[in-house]
Amino acid sequence: MAWTAAPLGAWRDFDPEAPDPGYFQFDWLSARHPDLYDAFALSSAALIDELCTILDFAGEAVADVGAGTGRSTVGLARRARHVIAIDAFPSVCEYGASRVQEQRLSNVSYLVGDRDHLPLADDSVDCCVACWAALNRGEAYRVTKPGGILVLGEGVGGELDQVLREDVPDLVRDAPQVASAPSFSVTVGGVVLPDARFINDEIRYHEFSFVADYGDADDAAAILGRIFGPRVRAYMRNRRQSTLASRLGIYYGQIAK
Repeated sequence: MAWTAAPLGAWRDFDPEAPDPGYFQFDWLSARHPDLYDAFALSSAALIDELCTILDFAGEAVADVGAGTGRSTVGLARRARHVIAIDAFPSVCEYGASRVQEQRLSNVSYLVGDRDHLPLADDSVDCCVACWAALNRGEAYRVTKPGGILVLGEGVGGELDQVLREDVPDLVRDAPQVASAPSFSVTVGGVVLPDARFINDEIRYHEFSFVADYGDADDAAAILGRIFGPRVRAYMRNRRQSTLASRLGIYYGQIAK
């Protein structure tokens, strides 16, 4: 299904019992309501800010896969030579491109593309980044130069865990982990999984705390409630706070070819 973007703010008007797109439908929510997803995705910018305390992107060409509405892209563009932002949905790319234009950034290209068939040449970027986005690691490996960096940024847990566990237990993990893929190895608990494709057979992990501030308690309840459903909306309303605490994790490794 290919969504076109709804008018700004239209996400506030929906049937709580049968929302369309449904709760937890992150791809469709971003495609149909990019302004909602942009308001929600504060952690994407936080992941990039933290990543830039670990890695130096000066002079680098970076692919931002699953770039979404541009929070990660803008953060990368402020440090890198060039950022190629890739997302599967034209409505999201249009929203992200408008954000880039508003920020007066001239070093960003937005491309509509599938993570399983990245619209990039072999060995064409210095770094491939995915924040909160599923990544085809074989494709990431293909487009990244020898010695380049692969980065995965995601959530580890947070104060919504107990609330979400009642509705979607599969969404809540008890510990960070990286799934192996045929083209890559990862180090988990000091154990290197097979088929090493990283220099020194290693992918590193960095974890940190983050508090998202949505600015207003009612907005926080509305935004998070539309994404996650009535139980989260009630939780945020009862707290009467605009903030949400979480733990975020970054996996990164230098590719060997």
